[in-house]
Amino acid sequence: MERFELQSAVEKGILKAGKHSYTVATEGVPSSSFTITNTLVNPTRELLGSIVWDDADNKDKIRPDSVQMRLVRNGVPTDQIKTITSQDPRAFSFKDLPTFDDHGETIIWSIESLTAPQGYEVRVSGDMESGFTIVYRHEPARKKKRRLRWILPKTGDTVALGGILSSAAALSVFAAALHRRRKHGRK
Repeated sequence: MERFELQSAVEKGILKAGKHSYTVATEGVPSSSFTITNTLVNPTRELLGSIVWDDADNKDKIRPDSVQMRLVRNGVPTDQIKTITSQDPRAFSFKDLPTFDDHGETIIWSIESLTAPQGYEVRVSGDMESGFTIVYRHEPARKKKRRLRWILPKTGDTVALGGILSSAAALSVFAAALHRRRKHGRK
C-alpha cells in the first residue's frame, strides 16, 4: 500500500481493502513509533422467512399448534431457534447476524425446520438475499364415495342366475299375497 493511501486512511479513520472495510485507530506520535489498529467493520444482516401451509386449509384438522426452525451458519446448526405458533404471523426473521466471520470470510446463513408434523412433507427453499420459505405440505384424505353396484350373472353362471330367479319368485309370491289381502278388504 502506498504511503499516501495509508496516511489518508489514518486521517479518515477508515481503510478499504477489497470487499472489507476497517476502522483505523492510531496511538503514539507519527514522528516516532506509533501503533495502527485496524478493526474489521462487520455490518449486520437480517434473515427473513415465511411459512406456507399447503394442506387445504387444515381440512384434516391435524396442523400442529406450533413449528420450530433453527438458524444455520455455514452449514452448522446454531442454538438460535424460533417457535412460530398458530397465532403468530406466518413471517419470521433472525436479526443482527454478522456478515463476516473472524477471518473476514462471508458467512452463509440458512435455516432448517426442526418440526416435521406427522403426515406433512417439509420443504425449505430460498436464500439470504430473497428470503427463505418453509412449505408444510399435507394431502388431505379423500372420502370414498359409496356406489351401489349391481352384480349381474356371467354367461353360463347358473348359481347367480338361480339366486336372481329365486328372489324374483319370492317377490312375486309376496306381491300376489298383498294383492289378495287388499282385494278381500283385509289390511
